[in-house]
Amino acid sequence: MDTHPTFRTNPSIVLAETEIEFLLDGRTIRAPARAIQNFFPRVHITLEVTDVARDPQWIRQPIWGGQTFSALMDGQAMHTPLVTSGPSSVRLANGTEIDVVPARWLHGQSAAILDIAHSPCVALHLDKPMDHIQFGVVNFTWSGPLWSLCLQAEPWTVCIAPVSNLRELEPILRTNEGYGVTHEGFLERSDGAEFSIEQATEVLNGLNHFLSFVCGAHCSVNNTLGTDGTDAEVWKRWGTSHASPWRKHRSWYDITITDALPSIFTAFWQKWRTDWESLGRIMRLYAESNEAESVDVSIILAQVALETFSHLSIGPRSGRPPGEWIAQALNAIGIATDVPSRLSELKGFQKRKGWKHGPHVIVEFRNPMIHAVSDNDGVSIDVYHEAKQLALWYLELALLRMFEYSGEYACRLVSVQSAGRTELVPWRQGC
Repeated sequence: MDTHPTFRTNPSIVLAETEIEFLLDGRTIRAPARAIQNFFPRVHITLEVTDVARDPQWIRQPIWGGQTFSALMDGQAMHTPLVTSGPSSVRLANGTEIDVVPARWLHGQSAAILDIAHSPCVALHLDKPMDHIQFGVVNFTWSGPLWSLCLQAEPWTVCIAPVSNLRELEPILRTNEGYGVTHEGFLERSDGAEFSIEQATEVLNGLNHFLSFVCGAHCSVNNTLGTDGTDAEVWKRWGTSHASPWRKHRSWYDITITDALPSIFTAFWQKWRTDWESLGRIMRLYAESNEAESVDVSIILAQVALETFSHLSIGPRSGRPPGEWIAQALNAIGIATDVPSRLSELKGFQKRKGWKHGPHVIVEFRNPMIHAVSDNDGVSIDVYHEAKQLALWYLELALLRMFEYSGEYACRLVSVQSAGRTELVPWRQGC
């Protein structure tokens, strides 16, 4: 009987079999190593180092009164191995240096597992242009058809397709809330021209945020490989940025609107090119808020995201109360700020409190959480849950509006979200 089903989520991936070089005890060590990407209990990369040639060194440990263990053992020598700190970086055979986490290393030890300090990490970086990048994607919980998704934003083309075993992999990921490579893809210029590593990094970073927005949770590009016109390797990056455990989260996306994703991506990219720092922060906070198990944490993060959106949309707060600032920013792009009637528990609570509108409600829920006051003690969890949904609804609409979307979406204000249950965005028809 399989008592550890999580181990089946994704087998480890051998990224490279190579030789590494590092300093240990003041000496340069060269040893064979394997770079391995692991998916349990999280996504991480290790270097398995073997056959480390070292000169054994032993010391007598002084104890009480300056005596040694050997003196206490009737003259029988008793020694303990000297413990040193392992390397903080290693050099691959291609000359690339990678930071690792130093670990205890006993004298005489000839093998070790070194954790890569930062993920993703660059494993090859030649100063040459590329014309093609291939990559995987970790935990893209896209409920789309099992064929490729092609996104274009001049001058870029990105295509993503499910891995061949996704039908078998997905139920395992779902059962174990695990991690896996669910999709694979490539990046090229639409005109076939070459591009730099820096340009590719910008696109891939934007792609991480866009795919996470579709999922409503963090997913990330994984193990990128860039090649030139002769298919020679130019750039290699191991690992992935932050990816969330596999769970389905409510979001604006529905399987019936897959055809809208290319146009949304095109508008997203135009915004990303000029406002990537603020936009990236909003989208990261949206994903963090949406997947947070704590309602308090979710509301706090959502308000920070809404304030960042307000600054990006209409400028600094300039003394305005936060709720009014957010309300003005939402109204400026055609999003009404009345608490929707579908949030009946929250709307009734708002009336009793005399709060003006939805953004005011969110601020009044957030403030006691931050400042440890008890204004909202005794409020039912249903009211808190509806406040969370309202804040996330505002965020989803604000982002869709920025991305010039005017079609159907999955409105999270309905009590049960099911495939195919969509409606027009509110600036086209009331929600």
